[in-house]
Amino acid sequence: MQALAVDPDVWESGVAEIGISDLSATCSETHQFGTQYRQPLCWSDDATSVQIYEVLEDRSPISRAANIGTPILIICGNADPICPSNQSLMRADKIKKDGTTMEINLYRGEGHVFVKAETLQGMEVEQEVWFRRHLT
Repeated sequence: MQALAVDPDVWESGVAEIGISDLSATCSETHQFGTQYRQPLCWSDDATSVQIYEVLEDRSPISRAANIGTPILIICGNADPICPSNQSLMRADKIKKDGTTMEINLYRGEGHVFVKAETLQGMEVEQEVWFRRHLT
């Protein structure tokens, strides 16, 4: 989703699978294992709280969601402890309010990695239909 938001003129359509929308919210919502990635990847040990906030805001797709002008399909599991589904719902709400064509599908009982055969098959079919509809 970040690619659609940062370079909106490049894309004709997109699919966001299991994505994070708001890094600040994720810092407080996700399990502890995921928190170990952010500091070494996003800011230095001596970063101030203001600098950390600025990095999180800059790298959060939700902060640029208004830039997304291409149709987007959002797919996630409703039982994901790493990228909670509220992130996808928040993103969908913001994109829809901005008038962009979008759909969201929360797969029941799926976590961060989809494992059910019917989910995997359904997701592939859903994406193919989506792209056939929105790519010229």
